[in-house]
Amino acid sequence: MAPVVFSGPTAGRPPYSDEKSGSVIVELAGQTEHRGTYFIPEGSSVLDFMVMVGLGTELEPSGANLNGRLKNASVVTIRTADHASISSVTVQRMSGAKRFALGLPMDLNSATTDELELVPGIGEKTATRIIEYRQEAGGFRKISELRSIRGIKDKKFAALRPYFIVE
Repeated sequence: MAPVVFSGPTAGRPPYSDEKSGSVIVELAGQTEHRGTYFIPEGSSVLDFMVMVGLGTELEPSGANLNGRLKNASVVTIRTADHASISSVTVQRMSGAKRFALGLPMDLNSATTDELELVPGIGEKTATRIIEYRQEAGGFRKISELRSIRGIKDKKFAALRPYFIVE
């Protein structure tokens, strides 16, 4: 299955953004002309992804575990030493804002105040309370802990739940 590339504005949500299985969304960043957002088969490794985007023959990198499986909302960053061969590959998590734009849930334990405010129903005060709770509790263990925050009752929690994940 070839990757689907998402680039530029589209009408509505990106393909597969509502699907729970079958594909994961991965961004390719760094020193490569193949930068972009890809929808790849679930279970693909970093190496599989590199081959899909046409970088498999240039591999001599250090850094990432090339056999590691990519998770939804991963960012694979390429660095080159001489603009010909890849010197390093790193894998990180996407920012909350980018996840929101792609219709993916953002991590409650890493979302910034500004990212939290992107979510309908969360204003500056609620975002600040979420950050304060996270700092005091040492992070969220479950999404349901949002109910512990002043102003988030059952109805609001139900509306917010699809926007978040705890990683």
